[in-house]
Amino acid sequence: MIKYIQIFYGVPELDKMILGIHINLTHKIKALKYAKYDQVNIVVKNGIDGKIETLGISSRICSVNIETNVSLLKDASYSELCIKSYSLAETALGELWKKKQWDTSDIDHVFKDIKRENFECNIIYFKRVKSKDSKISAELILNVIKDKATFFLRIFDVNVVKELKVISTIANPVLFSRFFHNHFWDKENIYVISDKEREIFIQCDIYNSSVEVKFEERTFKKSDLKSFFDLLFYEDGVDNSLKLYQLPLI
Repeated sequence: MIKYIQIFYGVPELDKMILGIHINLTHKIKALKYAKYDQVNIVVKNGIDGKIETLGISSRICSVNIETNVSLLKDASYSELCIKSYSLAETALGELWKKKQWDTSDIDHVFKDIKRENFECNIIYFKRVKSKDSKISAELILNVIKDKATFFLRIFDVNVVKELKVISTIANPVLFSRFFHNHFWDKENIYVISDKEREIFIQCDIYNSSVEVKFEERTFKKSDLKSFFDLLFYEDGVDNSLKLYQLPLI
């Protein structure tokens, strides 16, 4: 499967705005297991609209160059940028699929879904699981707009569906895969998200609609926690967050 898809305009203010598109495309294309690349880079260059070139860098990384009038996009609205970016991605991936002799109808279906969802990035990050007493179930949803990501729980309680915000942060799929790696019910009302090593726990209390961060009882290296606090408290800064939690550090 393709592990990650990126679109590059080479214009920082544009590239920052489309992080949600990277995440959404990767999520959709990952389902096509036969497509095997670690990464596909769609490089948008300023030029004739629609001109395309496929470059096989290696068996693991592929780059597709496609041209458009990038200067016109600098003044585009976020909605217009999304529509244009998805259109360029559809053309680029369609060309790659043809070159690899893969089923192009799969690409058609992917982009039909994206259009049906109004180009929004709303992903079921963790599938729905039941609590220990099976009375409640929940799924973790990831929503990305521009470069801001919000995780929230969608909770199913008898005939009631409600939502609990877990975190709003910078869109960073690499950190997501590390710190949002496991999920489980601790009690009938506590839904837990943990890191890969099960040392950092985000505990969501369904009854009290509260979210709390817990740490394994050990001494942490400050450098080990920097990435997590960059993710969890990117607006407040790492040092303030470490003081808030008064963790034993070395």
